[in-house]
Amino acid sequence: MLPQVSTIYQRRLEKLGIATVGDLLLHSPRRHEDLAEISPVRQLQAGGSYTIRARVDKASMRHVQGDLRRTVTEALLVDESGDSVKALWFNARWVVRDLVPGSEFIFSGPVKRGRGNYGVAMMAPDYERGEGGIHTARLVPVYPETRGVSSKWLRRRIKDALPAAGRMSDDVPEAIAAAHGLPPFSKAIHDNHFPGSGADAAAAQRRLAFGQLLANQLEVQLRRQRRLEHAAPPIPYDVDEAVRARDALPFQLTEGQRRAAHQVFKDMDSDRPMARLVLGDVGSGKTVVAAMAATMAAKAGRQTLLMAPTELLARQHARSLEQLG
Repeated sequence: MLPQVSTIYQRRLEKLGIATVGDLLLHSPRRHEDLAEISPVRQLQAGGSYTIRARVDKASMRHVQGDLRRTVTEALLVDESGDSVKALWFNARWVVRDLVPGSEFIFSGPVKRGRGNYGVAMMAPDYERGEGGIHTARLVPVYPETRGVSSKWLRRRIKDALPAAGRMSDDVPEAIAAAHGLPPFSKAIHDNHFPGSGADAAAAQRRLAFGQLLANQLEVQLRRQRRLEHAAPPIPYDVDEAVRARDALPFQLTEGQRRAAHQVFKDMDSDRPMARLVLGDVGSGKTVVAAMAATMAAKAGRQTLLMAPTELLARQHARSLEQLG
């Protein structure tokens, strides 16, 4: 369970696959928005996203005409040169309490041309005091979201949870990470969310991807080892039967088909369970390889079950096998 997260938010987070602090820290951003550069107000243009350092000259909130449930908060922001720009927030009543006239913030957000008399304005910018923190004046993470869980909400919770990264289990031994030039796991977790540079973000993503791939490979190897611990009844590789099955076909096998069938027959002749993937384009002859394997099983007194992901494909396979006789 996540500390200081209500039951309502826990249910929302479940839609993102987040149930623990570890899940939260491994919830990777879709991208990072570069809001690190501080721009003077005079350079703001509609259509871009900017970060400014500005003082609140005045701020007010009013209800939208005819709808008391909707509000508009408007502030006039002035930078050190004396240039000013409006900022607008819709249905965010708490903003006017934060924007005390005379206070200074870092503001980051899109600049658009507003309707009516608004002109060019920053639309619902994020704001923080001082030199910025997690929402402004940096590479800002933008996450996969769900209804009621915004990237801004996730940033706060992830920032609070970062100390727990040092207690998370890591599948990559330190020596292997060092040999591949990978950063420590806890640093990768931090930089995946709040990197100091694009290079830090790339290194963190590479480190986490490496860990996931290593874990997947280890799981595959463990499954293979467990599978090999069980014996399978061998099906003898009857060369004469293989030749008869080949000669009965209404076409010549390609070299690739002959090689695939031969490898399958060798696997079937072993007492180890076979796990083989026959890969080929549509029409390359995968079905005929399966048919020859089924023929060899039948010769040994065994049965074969051919499965397909759809009924349509199953019917196509049935017709193909009937034509092969």
